Amino acid sequence: MILMSEKIEELYQEYLREILDLIFESCVPIGKKGKMNFIDMNGKLISNDWYDNVRPFSEGYARVEKNYKLNFINTRGKLISDKWFDKIGDFHEGYAIVKENGKYNYIDTKGKLISDKWFDYMWDFHDGYANVEENGKYNCIDTKGKFISDKWLDYSHDFHEGYAIVAENGKYNFINTKNELISDKWFDDIWDFHEGYAIVRLNNLYNFIDVKGNFVSDIWFDNVRHFHDGYASVVIYDKNDNVKYNFINTKGNLLSIDWFDDVEFLDHDLSIINKNGKYNLINKKCKFLFDYSKDKSYKLFKNFVKFNGKVVCRNVEMGDYKVKKILFGYTCKNTVDSYKVKYMPIKRYGLRYTLCLNQNKVLLYDRISNQYTYEWKINDIEYDDNYIFDKKNEKVYFMYENQMIEITEYYNKYLKNKDIIKINSGVTGIISKDEFSFLNRDKIDEIFKEINEEKKKREELEKKEENKRKLEEMKVKRNKLDQERRNAKLEALENLKKSIQELSQFSDSSDKLPKMQIEEKDFLVKKEDHLEISPMYLDVLKFIDLKYISFDNVKVDGIDFSETNLIIDPQKVYQKNLKGCNFEKIYISPFMNFRGVDIRGCHFSEDNDPRTYDTFNITFKEAIYDETTTYNGISFEKILEEKMETVKNNK
Repeated sequence: MILMSEKIEELYQEYLREILDLIFESCVPIGKKGKMNFIDMNGKLISNDWYDNVRPFSEGYARVEKNYKLNFINTRGKLISDKWFDKIGDFHEGYAIVKENGKYNYIDTKGKLISDKWFDYMWDFHDGYANVEENGKYNCIDTKGKFISDKWLDYSHDFHEGYAIVAENGKYNFINTKNELISDKWFDDIWDFHEGYAIVRLNNLYNFIDVKGNFVSDIWFDNVRHFHDGYASVVIYDKNDNVKYNFINTKGNLLSIDWFDDVEFLDHDLSIINKNGKYNLINKKCKFLFDYSKDKSYKLFKNFVKFNGKVVCRNVEMGDYKVKKILFGYTCKNTVDSYKVKYMPIKRYGLRYTLCLNQNKVLLYDRISNQYTYEWKINDIEYDDNYIFDKKNEKVYFMYENQMIEITEYYNKYLKNKDIIKINSGVTGIISKDEFSFLNRDKIDEIFKEINEEKKKREELEKKEENKRKLEEMKVKRNKLDQERRNAKLEALENLKKSIQELSQFSDSSDKLPKMQIEEKDFLVKKEDHLEISPMYLDVLKFIDLKYISFDNVKVDGIDFSETNLIIDPQKVYQKNLKGCNFEKIYISPFMNFRGVDIRGCHFSEDNDPRTYDTFNITFKEAIYDETTTYNGISFEKILEEKMETVKNNK
């Protein structure tokens, strides 16, 4: 029985290590005889090549040097580019700076340059844009290497929250990604946007502007700090030049009528304030949450703080002294977990687990089983976004998606002393040791295959869904555009008919109505390699003035031009094709050359009599016609026979 348990533990640890190797991505530099390479967490070399020098991985790529030239390799040890550069930087947002012959450019993760132009200097991408310098002037480019502006400025800074600082003539402003200035006013100094607001300085006083360039406050302060969760601390000097603090909200309203000697942000609910040497906590309603104390005395654990004998929880993502919730002794709104757990929640992991606090104990609540599964004293536990450290029992738990996995051995062996451990969230199907004990080794191998197949299927499904979404968006846009075009055509046609009806009142016959003037750009529709008459005008051609419209490269086959004032060059219409056109009651000039023009199925009338042999010979010589080509209903072939007979008799 013991042997079986040991075997299960051994097999499970082997299974867990292989699964965790898929989750954690980390390669460590290694040296040998003056050369450098990388090993993965299993101690295997990732590349057969050895380099003069290497740098740690960033965004899945590492810099390598050989013969004083540099390149990148991926985690599989493959070079991303055939070209080696004089200098390169780390990848940021999928792009890295490279230098060659004293000039700079960017490459993507496939090793392709994003711009044909090389610059004097450039900076990393931020929010999809990067600053470049040329001849002492600055501009921004996107990830396709396109400039956002034709104008080069004295200075430009990285984009943050969609806006970048620019300078001109020693003054500062912001531009958006469309290169539009957000303010008509230029400032002595400005700082990047935070939470939609930026600090500006003018005449040694400070204020805030929003993304439209509007000032937040009517008051200008001696100093300010950035907005945090909707509030910013502001400073003024009193008549004795003492520094006084307060808070304002995004509407520019002061939080308190009192000014304090010092303030410190904690989180979106609370802040520490100091007045007359005494400290307290204040909320956004300007209510004090503790009795005054003589000093700011904390008893610190990794994730908890004791303040005036009250236990509070510190949010580690926001640094030291960041109090997240008041958990005992006072009631605060908006602190109850949405899953209605019994004790106060302090940290949620995925959709399954929540860490909760009850007096001096920390409990792990499992929302699926609806029970508390673990319990620690607050000084026996540390936690962050990915791990729970049980210091008393010396165990480490990994919180992954909806799984809690005990990885003490793996953590101590592979992760403990690593500065950077990247987590791949694409791995699913992890099973616990209890579940593992019911499975055999062959089943585990099948699970590995299923995991990889599931990952591929998910990626294919996500790709199909993305393509489907794009097709739907294109379909909606196309339908909207088609509807707009139909509406425009109907409106134009109705206006045309209305105009004709109005003119009919002043004329005895519609034939005598003056021709409507239509602009050629409205009359003709552009296709890929030719033009066509807009369909909405086909039924009213005889009311339109066609005399000044060029039909060069226009597709006209099958069009009824009868009773119009058409002037056309048969040699210049699209594909020299007049097949099926109706030219009755239209004058055809003898100088119009129909040589090689297809006029099969065309109809002509007395306005262009082809019976005159000379006219026929000049105008219709070598035209493509047959018995369907008629003049007043008579076939051209019959007319030609009559002409030839007449010529023969005259001779």
